[in-house]
Amino acid sequence: MHIAQWGVVFTTPQITENSAKATVSVSVNNNSSSSKNVTVDCRLIDPSGKISASKKQEIEISANDKKELELYLDVAKPQLWSVDNPNLYRLKVAVYSGKKLTDEWSDEVGIRSIRFDSDKGFFLNGKPLKILGVCDHHDLGALGAAVNTRAIERQLEEHRGDAEQFPSECIILDDPAWHRGVLGILASRVVDRTGRPALVLTHEDGQAHGSGRSPACAGYV
Repeated sequence: MHIAQWGVVFTTPQITENSAKATVSVSVNNNSSSSKNVTVDCRLIDPSGKISASKKQEIEISANDKKELELYLDVAKPQLWSVDNPNLYRLKVAVYSGKKLTDEWSDEVGIRSIRFDSDKGFFLNGKPLKILGVCDHHDLGALGAAVNTRAIERQLEEHRGDAEQFPSECIILDDPAWHRGVLGILASRVVDRTGRPALVLTHEDGQAHGSGRSPACAGYV
């Protein structure tokens, strides 16, 4: 019994100043030869380390089958993620077969609302936000086009000095090799090195791809 690859999705469909409703979708695989009763335990930890919300749900999964379930969390007085205050919660998901822990997953998540308006632009948590950025190609001057981690880190360090001019970074990469694993690493390092949100895009055969945990994702925050 285990959580499927990319099998956890966290969304926040409803947010106000006093509360937030979050949905956690979990896909669980049963690779055994018999039906199993499974308990999925979901916990949301706030930035101070306290449990902000939790939910458990039991399901039965047939042999060699997969099921997806949704758990709904109510968060009181959410600490919203924003550019100036990038508050992050930690989402923990555990799968039990009987009393035995068979798999667990954990990652940081943010609670925020986003909206695009064709006339007024992008809104984060109900407030307008200008998305500025840079076009950063894969080639590294005299170092060539091969991936050089330290050279990429240096680029991000240079951008960090322009943090006020670039409240959000948009980096465009045109080497298809970046899309195979390196892109997600780069996106996480943008956040780590600059302390700012990032949208990283690449294109391959004329198609744009996002830098999230799946090629189908539109971006990385």
